[in-house]
Amino acid sequence: MRTLSTCILLGSMILLVAFSVCAQETTEQVAVSFTGMAGPIQGAKPLGSLVADSNGSLYGTALQGGASNQGVVFKLDASNVYTELYAFNGHGDGGFPRAGLVLDAMGNLYGTASCGGSTPCAANGVGGNGVVFELSPATQGYSFKVLYAFAGGADGSRPYAALIFSSNTLYGTTTHGGAGTCTDSNGTRCGVVFSLAISGGTVTESVLYRFKGRPDGGFPMAGLIRGVGGSLMGTTYHGGTLGFGTIFAVSGTNQETVLHSFSGTSDGGLPEAGLVADASGNLYGTATCGGNGTCARGAGVVFRLTGINLTPLYSFTSPNDGAFPAGGVIFDGAGNLVGTTRTGSGSATRGTVYELTQASGYTLETVLHTFAGGLDGQNPMGGVVPGNPGDSCSVAHPESSSPAPTRPKCPYCCGVTVSAGSFGYGVLYH
Repeated sequence: MRTLSTCILLGSMILLVAFSVCAQETTEQVAVSFTGMAGPIQGAKPLGSLVADSNGSLYGTALQGGASNQGVVFKLDASNVYTELYAFNGHGDGGFPRAGLVLDAMGNLYGTASCGGSTPCAANGVGGNGVVFELSPATQGYSFKVLYAFAGGADGSRPYAALIFSSNTLYGTTTHGGAGTCTDSNGTRCGVVFSLAISGGTVTESVLYRFKGRPDGGFPMAGLIRGVGGSLMGTTYHGGTLGFGTIFAVSGTNQETVLHSFSGTSDGGLPEAGLVADASGNLYGTATCGGNGTCARGAGVVFRLTGINLTPLYSFTSPNDGAFPAGGVIFDGAGNLVGTTRTGSGSATRGTVYELTQASGYTLETVLHTFAGGLDGQNPMGGVVPGNPGDSCSVAHPESSSPAPTRPKCPYCCGVTVSAGSFGYGVLYH
């Protein structure tokens, strides 16, 4: 592990947290701290990754905050002006959005809310079965519309993940509903892979696959990517042969194949994030536990999957390099992998941003930033979004219909933390 020196630069008090990586040092700069249910930057506990448009604006969600404390959708433009686009009320419109957004070529935003819809959200974010929503640019602000409210049975329940958009169709996952005997405090059944076809004013949901738990997987918490031949590929948090989750593919004929079943040991276990693919079709991702030890004590791994063969690339040791990599990885413009860890030990108890270099075969880690838990935020759960074209982290997100980001205020990568910052409700950093 290599660690770069860190210099914290504080911007205006209400602007988000950001970091930029230069050749000699890592610099994090606070841009906005969320203020909860009141104040100028309403929102709290942002979990998902961000998405950027061609003008350099960033869009995201916060799990809570807003007038009803049911979460918000927000925008930060290239001049660091924050706008709340929508505040959920936790009823028919949904609430507690856990994932990021997807942007189409017309500037419409699509996302998921994990509760509400059929019945109201409870204070703990349970209740109802969740919704898929659209925010469209209007003459003044954005127009909000629920595209689909899950019924909680065979159609799925509780969408935790971001969507992908292709040919007027949205694809995603729900953690519950569908089939199988999975159960936890958030619901029952093992989750689904679904599509929403949008044609004029008509939205049609189709369930592409219903998980059963073992051996095919259960509780998919992450979104999907398109694989070779058009298959949909992703991860499940539980299920599989040993119960530590899977990597799966769903074909165009809706047949599921388990590509890898995690053992909870050196290969890792309990993956919360999705996958990215390189030009050769190899898949890369993270598992939140295992690696150096079993899931009882291992701090997580970054892996590569070639066909059905999984290779652990880097196992977190927790002292200083981080632990619990819940946010996945992206490729930067130099071919390196960049991601976040939620926690750790030693100097990294509040999380890190890290890089695995292509030159090392993704086995050498550089800590780009160690969160201190103060103004700079702590506990990043989502991954990072690329910065400017020409900078080393500039690459379009897989399956995103967004143009390549050109954000001048995001010179390397941008992301969010769940907590800390000036008001304790989390930050957005670049």
